[in-house]
Amino acid sequence: MGLPYEKASPTAEYREKTVRDIMCPLENFSSVSADTSVKNAVYLLKNLIVNPEAGANGLLVFENRSLVGFVGISQLFASVQPPNLREEWYRGWNVINWIEPTFINGLFTNLCLEAAQKTVRDIMEPFSSVISAESTLEEAVFKLFREKRDMVPVFEKDTLIGVVRAGEVFQEIASIMA
Repeated sequence: MGLPYEKASPTAEYREKTVRDIMCPLENFSSVSADTSVKNAVYLLKNLIVNPEAGANGLLVFENRSLVGFVGISQLFASVQPPNLREEWYRGWNVINWIEPTFINGLFTNLCLEAAQKTVRDIMEPFSSVISAESTLEEAVFKLFREKRDMVPVFEKDTLIGVVRAGEVFQEIASIMA
């Protein structure tokens, strides 16, 4: 037996929120230059993780005063994967489950030391789209889902003012459903 079906009926005083209402302001993020070494970015990320009240779980990456990407733990993990395990697809085939990889003692340390010498530009997740502060949350969901992203930069006119993250959108979904 399933849960009872209730027809959603917004109250007269309910106003659907916009991206501006739930976004994380730019001030809550730390940022780095795309030329920053991964080693230095890891130092900054370590401090963010130790102090979660800072509000952000990664670093915004800027180049020539323009936002170009994001780097967090997922991007760091991807940078220390052996090259042959970084891609799940090969010539249209999903090969991730075809073989069990062999893990060599000492490989992790070598990959970490190699990654430390790279720049943030080499490992960051580039932002491919942006969203307006006045956009609907449905548009935010569309961009997050379609692009398989955890966040999208929020602009007002031509000015970056924050980031809308999947977590804030989820909280709004949970609030509406409660």
